[in-house]
Amino acid sequence: MQSMPLQKRLQQCYFFLLYVVAFAIPLSPYSISAASIILLAAGWLLQLNRQSFGAIYEGIKQKKMLWVWLLYFILHAVSYFYSEDKNRSSLDLESKLSFAVLPIIIGLGPILNREKIEKIITAFITSLFMVAAFCLIRASYVLSTEHTTSQFFYHNLVDKLDANAVYYALYTLFAITALILHPWDNNKILGNKIVYYTVLFVLFIFFILLSSRMLSLVFFAFVLPIYYMKNIRGKTASLFQKVSIVVSLSMLFFIVFTKNPIRSRYEEILNQSEPLASNHSAIHFNNLTLRLFLWERAWDNMKEHNLWWKGCGNGDVRMLQEQQIMEYNTRNNTLDNPHIHELIKLNIHNMYMQSFMMLGFVGLILFFLMVSTPILFLRRIKDE
Repeated sequence: MQSMPLQKRLQQCYFFLLYVVAFAIPLSPYSISAASIILLAAGWLLQLNRQSFGAIYEGIKQKKMLWVWLLYFILHAVSYFYSEDKNRSSLDLESKLSFAVLPIIIGLGPILNREKIEKIITAFITSLFMVAAFCLIRASYVLSTEHTTSQFFYHNLVDKLDANAVYYALYTLFAITALILHPWDNNKILGNKIVYYTVLFVLFIFFILLSSRMLSLVFFAFVLPIYYMKNIRGKTASLFQKVSIVVSLSMLFFIVFTKNPIRSRYEEILNQSEPLASNHSAIHFNNLTLRLFLWERAWDNMKEHNLWWKGCGNGDVRMLQEQQIMEYNTRNNTLDNPHIHELIKLNIHNMYMQSFMMLGFVGLILFFLMVSTPILFLRRIKDE
């Protein structure tokens, strides 16, 4: 009889640690979130009892998405044995271990009801709001002291943090989507209208300044229309909701019809810099042509080393990319030495191609399932 209260306290500790993990994910350095996930794993193990092991077994059988996640990480572990660069392979495994464990712990842990899911999302949004406020205040301080504006845009905005602008744009898009599409009236923090619209406004400004082209397109082409149809078409929108849509559309108008750094990110696609040519002048990359160059070198590696089935291993991608870049320059002599040293530090900038090159066809298919399956689950929930 005494074990029940203890078991309940251990479960409460597990849920608290889950909120800590959600709060830690946007923070820098990465070691904060990694440490919080380790604590969560310990909390999950402590709250297990005899009945839990049966539930875990049933959960593994029923939640097939966990199979995909497990197999993807197992492939990484197996690839260690055929990677030439064992040190880089082990570092890669170490960096991904905590995030491989996280969905398994959550998927096999105690059931999360709506209230607990809201608390998790609230913790994440609160932390992200703090990060956004810090970045905007820092950029404003630089403006007042150095009279420059470049620190407000893209990677410069988050250059004091571990993750790059695209990751933070993805975090912020998720947070904004959750804020505008989910009702928060009963939430203790976000239920306060002043807090809610302050957080939404700061995150929206942060998201726009991060200047992620694809994610900005997703927001204005998909998220905002869904919000509009949900609140305006049915004439149920409050004054604040109508104002927020007017502000969003005004921001879109400003980006499209004025000269600004965000618009210039899109113009890079239409007005490409000098193409990759076999002449003796240095190559000038923009964001798009740089990616195309890296993808071409990865594809050359796939063909040259016959990586279709098992890949090169998680330790050798950078080594092979470096070799291809050097060989390309030997043939064409279009890269100056400083440019080469910068290029070989870059990853492929495409997780599908990265997975394909590292782990072959199976790794590519597993990564595609990891990305696409949650969308199918959301559609099923909507249908039900």
